[in-house]
Amino acid sequence: MSVSWKIENLAKSFGPVKAVENFTVSLDSGKIYGLVGGNGAGKSTLVKLITGVLKPDKGRILKEGKEIKINSPKDARRHRIAAAYQEFSLVPDLPVINNIFLNIEPAKYGFISISRLVDKSTDFLQKLEVDVPLDKLVRELSPTEKQVVEILKALILDPQLLLLDEPTNYLSEEQRDKLFKIMIEMKKNLGTTIVFISHRLEEVYRVCEQAIVVRDGRVVGINDLTKTSMNEIIKAMIGEVTEKHPKYKPTKKSEVEREIKTSLLSVQHLYVTDKVRDVSLEVKRGEIVGLAGLLGQGQSEFLRAIYGLLPYEGIVKVEGQEMKFRSPFDALKNGIVYVSGDTNEGVFLLRSIKENISLIVNLERGLFWPVNNKIEEKLAYKFIDELHIKCKDPSEPVLFLSGGNRQKVYLARGFSVNPKVLLLDDPLKGVDIETKKEILDVIKENAHDKAILFFASDIKEMLPIVDRVVVFFDGRIIGEFVGEQIREDMILEASIKGMNR
Repeated sequence: MSVSWKIENLAKSFGPVKAVENFTVSLDSGKIYGLVGGNGAGKSTLVKLITGVLKPDKGRILKEGKEIKINSPKDARRHRIAAAYQEFSLVPDLPVINNIFLNIEPAKYGFISISRLVDKSTDFLQKLEVDVPLDKLVRELSPTEKQVVEILKALILDPQLLLLDEPTNYLSEEQRDKLFKIMIEMKKNLGTTIVFISHRLEEVYRVCEQAIVVRDGRVVGINDLTKTSMNEIIKAMIGEVTEKHPKYKPTKKSEVEREIKTSLLSVQHLYVTDKVRDVSLEVKRGEIVGLAGLLGQGQSEFLRAIYGLLPYEGIVKVEGQEMKFRSPFDALKNGIVYVSGDTNEGVFLLRSIKENISLIVNLERGLFWPVNNKIEEKLAYKFIDELHIKCKDPSEPVLFLSGGNRQKVYLARGFSVNPKVLLLDDPLKGVDIETKKEILDVIKENAHDKAILFFASDIKEMLPIVDRVVVFFDGRIIGEFVGEQIREDMILEASIKGMNR
């Protein structure tokens, strides 16, 4: 069978971080390939490079042996390349059908058959047995419905190369079965080349002939799945134990001291929709607990529920007192602060550094109290110094700061009220290496009287400072690591095997 596609020496860096490095692979028509790797291996970045969402630093794509230029998603569509992205590419304020049509180019004679596209969309929804009204706004859809529309946007183009990035995250088992049937039909009947990304290795084995294993942005193996065991794939994903896997570093406090400290935060039998299922966890004063596991296993929802951003069932206690958090204000009043890796939801870009840092302090004083400029200035200078925030002065708008410095401002706001409980939801996401180190140092220095829960999509980021790690899978805690067990390779292996027990 002739090679229909080749990705050759594709590379992409974000500052000093090499997300994709010299990625080379050949893809045959009429085959389904599994693209597998741990969090941060470069899979989603690769999809965006192939579809023109991101521009590569170097490398090329060949179709039937001829180089093609892809500088935009429009170029990708012209070459019949389509993708369903892990982070949905939908426009919330447009109806479903308009979102589908956004990808459709005018036909040769300047028109497209609307009725044909509507029929095709309806047929696909019927095959998946999902009832999504085509005139409904995307923002009103459930996560499952959004997932289906994202997939439909790609399939409607009749692509020759189809990239599916975690397409089953929100699908039921029955819907997954039907999607796999559609994929197999496309492979057999249309000769479509499909690249399927999934953390669930049993899914990869079910529909793929070969697995392309990626680690640190590089291809480290292309395996025939009929001849390769799941354990061999997992081993390739993890790599050998080297100095790259950070080793556990005992904190200054002794094991005895940690044991006698009472629980500051207690969570019992927590449920959050279908994303968190019967999670119980206790965190002692002075303890940093890492939340590990592959993406989408309920870690963020767990943290957001404790902070009152999501409704939950279960018991949350702070210093032994049961609380019910219906909003972030409830959490803040009881000494709980949340910091995410998305500064867009955490900082006010047009406001100054000092206003952003002192926001919670001012809220605690009351809406009708005048702002105390001296307190704002004092807090701002304190954290500008401690967190090494690069700025002109505290009055500078956050809009003019780099991404890393914006994240420092967001974190400074959390520390400004000396919280009892600090919830860190991927706070190092998109931050450069030096800034990550500075932020980790500050978290560790301020942990002595707090209970800290720390989720990082890149597991190794949290390892230098955590006292304990719990692994999430499918909304549950399936394992715990302490002491010398806290190693990236062991935690990653548990995360992957948890997905495939």
